[in-house]
Amino acid sequence: MQGSALPHVECFPQPIMKWTEELYAPAFAAAGCKDFSLRENDYIVGGGRKVGGNAQAITGKRWLHHTSFLWDYDPARMALLRHPPKAPKYREGRGHGDFVTRLCDVMHPEHGRRRLVENFGIAAAGMGFAVQERTLADAAPALGHRPLLLGTKSLDLREFL
Repeated sequence: MQGSALPHVECFPQPIMKWTEELYAPAFAAAGCKDFSLRENDYIVGGGRKVGGNAQAITGKRWLHHTSFLWDYDPARMALLRHPPKAPKYREGRGHGDFVTRLCDVMHPEHGRRRLVENFGIAAAGMGFAVQERTLADAAPALGHRPLLLGTKSLDLREFL
């Protein structure tokens, strides 16, 4: 995001996080999840169950924000994760099973995901963005002509199966 595209959003982590909450919350509400919010640096539902994390890259007046939402996961695999050395206060020492939750458990299992994705586009359009659905193949030319950032590596997810 070029900072001048959103002059009311300062190019610092907390203002960017607040802006993303304002972008995501209406989409979650329209998809049937009325209690989505931002707490510290996490996206939560149900008063304190984490459903998403994020990463940011900020350079001067430009920024990139990436969010990963937890639609579904294997609780047995989640239980393998260690408790992080640094955790948000609202975690209150809870293990992963009590701290995170799957969106498929809090939204309608048949149409919640579809509605959420559709409503992300509607919410973005409502904030003045032109939203167009594209495939990874459509994005390939943009990825191919630029040198990758140091530390960027393309992964084949089939390697993790």
